[in-house]
Amino acid sequence: MLTREEIETIYQTKRGIIISPGKFEGEPLWCPYFYIAGTEGFAHDTYDGTDGCTEPVGATWVFVVTDDDRREFPELRGIHTVEIHEDSQGFVWSAAHPFTEERH
Repeated sequence: MLTREEIETIYQTKRGIIISPGKFEGEPLWCPYFYIAGTEGFAHDTYDGTDGCTEPVGATWVFVVTDDDRREFPELRGIHTVEIHEDSQGFVWSAAHPFTEERH
């Protein structure tokens, strides 16, 4: 898995967002970290989607954020799960879901 330091070496970032052109452009610094984990089979849930027909629309990996993840990426404090989606064109987007009130 990539560390924060490695990601900052590979990609140009501004205020925690990747600004280098490519599949992670516009995504948070932690996105490649979870993307690699997903491709290596470490996601808690995986969804390989289709559009209701036979055409694949990509894959979605869901991760429960751990204390180790938060140590590497402190901006994930208060976040319970993240989703990483790769579409059929190879572009990636992410979503972060905070803890709900009941979980505190």
